Amino acid sequence: MSWTQKLFGFHGRLNRRDFWLIVLGVVLVNWLSVLVFPDPFVPPALMSEEDPLSRAYAASELFEANWTNTIVGVLLLWPALAASVKRCHDRNRSGVWLAAFWGPALFSGVLGIVVRELWLAWAFGLSSPFYIWPTGPFLTATTVAFVLWLWGLVELGFLPGAPGANAYGPPVPPDGESAAAAA
Repeated sequence: MSWTQKLFGFHGRLNRRDFWLIVLGVVLVNWLSVLVFPDPFVPPALMSEEDPLSRAYAASELFEANWTNTIVGVLLLWPALAASVKRCHDRNRSGVWLAAFWGPALFSGVLGIVVRELWLAWAFGLSSPFYIWPTGPFLTATTVAFVLWLWGLVELGFLPGAPGANAYGPPVPPDGESAAAAA
C-alpha cells in the first residue's frame, strides 16, 4: 500500500507503526499551522476600558476565529480518519467504532468551547452570568468521554492487529518489517 493510500484511503488495514507516523505528521502540521498563523491577540489596554463599546470590541476580537488554522485542521481530519478507520480494520472492527471512541470526546470538547465563550462574554460584561450551569453532569460526561477516548487510543495505537486475513483484507506486515520480509 502506498503512502497516498495510507493517508487518504479508507480501505485495507494499517499497522501500528504507520498509524503513529500519520498521527505524528498530523500533529506536527497542526502545530506548525498554529505557530505560523497564531490566534488574534487583544491588547490588555482594550480589556481594561470602562467604555462598553471598547469591551465589546475586545470581546469580538477574542471570539474571532482563526480561519487558516480551521481550514488546516479540517484538511488534516481526512488523513487522521483514514488512518484510524484502517487501524480499526486491522483490529477486525468496523470504522463505526470511531464514533464510540471519538464522538463523546468531540461533543465534550465543543461543549467546553461553548462554556468558555459564555464565560468570556460574562467576564466582559456582555451578558448575564449563567448561574444554573450543571457542572456535575458536565464533569461526568467529560470523564466518560475521556475514558472512551483513552480506550480508543489503546485500541488503535497499542494493541496488535488481528492475525491472519479478515473481512477488511490480508494482514499487514508487523511493525518494523517490510512487505518482502513478511512474504
